[in-house]
Amino acid sequence: QLVFVKPAPVAQFISSNVCFGETSYFTDSSIPNAATMNSWSWNFGDGNTLTNQNAQNDYNTAGTFPVELIVVNSWNCSDTITQNTIVYALPEAGFMSSVACLGFPTSFVDTTQAGSGAINSWVWDFGEPGGVSNLQNPTYTYVSGGITYSVTLIVEDQNGCVDTTSMNISLHPQPS
Repeated sequence: QLVFVKPAPVAQFISSNVCFGETSYFTDSSIPNAATMNSWSWNFGDGNTLTNQNAQNDYNTAGTFPVELIVVNSWNCSDTITQNTIVYALPEAGFMSSVACLGFPTSFVDTTQAGSGAINSWVWDFGEPGGVSNLQNPTYTYVSGGITYSVTLIVEDQNGCVDTTSMNISLHPQPS
């Protein structure tokens, strides 16, 4: 009597780490091994599950999550793989400024709180044409005659996670 041993599939998937608030995508790359794939069962490590071949998940918190994929081929053979996906915490952009006087340098101090990675990019817009900087703690001299300017800081960390904050700056007149 002959016994035929059917090969099991090989479970595999591709995913990428994301910043909090972004959707995590999971692409099945399993090998059915001389059969067809009948089912996929995803467990995203946060209580959410799906049975699609390719899947996506929106995580409610930052962290590292063990993602499990179980595949079953047409011979009812199965395989399981678990690999971590990371949802990076966002930085929290923030800054302070010195008193702003028309025609005198105003100092800006970055007070950003890092998320899951070190901050490596700062983009400042001081609210008047040409008023930009990429320094962490810049100074800027207002030359227009406006009274209030909206200053915006955009920060990006080493994981590509971005946050933005804005603050209105009121100029004091030049001392006489």
